[in-house]
Amino acid sequence: MYTKLGTATLKSGELATIACVQAPDTDWGERIVPFPGHKERVTRWQIRETVMGDIGRLESFYYIAHLGGEVISTIATGSTSGRGSSVTSTQLRSTARRAPPRP
Repeated sequence: MYTKLGTATLKSGELATIACVQAPDTDWGERIVPFPGHKERVTRWQIRETVMGDIGRLESFYYIAHLGGEVISTIATGSTSGRGSSVTSTQLRSTARRAPPRP
């Protein structure tokens, strides 16, 4: 489920959309999964499983920034509750976009 949270102006002047994607979400999952291409294979598998599939009681949220649907930044959180305990993890990666040269 996609929820727009707001916008942010990048150094380049572009306006990025900030949103939360609650998994599973196949539409946004197709855009999120390729983004961390620099990660190890097992990490990419974990991301695919958490954003595209139903993995039981684990709740996965992907906080993203995007430009016209192109993901440019992600933070992923996952949590589960059981017998009074919870687990949360976060990962972050942003792409570098260069601003056009100033006249």
